[in-house]
Amino acid sequence: MATTHTVLVVEDDDESRQLLTEILELEGFSVAAAANGAEAWDYLRQSDKPCMIVLDIFMPIMDGRKFRSLQLQDQKLAKIPTIVVSALDPSAINDPAALKVFRKPVDINVLLEVVKHNC
Repeated sequence: MATTHTVLVVEDDDESRQLLTEILELEGFSVAAAANGAEAWDYLRQSDKPCMIVLDIFMPIMDGRKFRSLQLQDQKLAKIPTIVVSALDPSAINDPAALKVFRKPVDINVLLEVVKHNC
């Protein structure tokens, strides 16, 4: 299914970010990638809104929690569906506004279904 929808992938691990980018692109999505929350925040402030954000929690410079705090304070950006991924158990992630919370390693097929359904 070809689409021009953009997914913003925010992940500090280079290999994980690249792999997720490649998988999403193979599924027909455009991907914007950021290595931390600060890069993702800059992207959101300067670019068209993505249809979805896939966000790691533990990152340097600006972590996922700080990013989510800023995102949720901005009316235009708060509405972007966000999937949170973390090494923590999902019950330890206190983000009721997140579309989904996945524990790493993420089942890529399940993640893709959520992205396809919501983008």
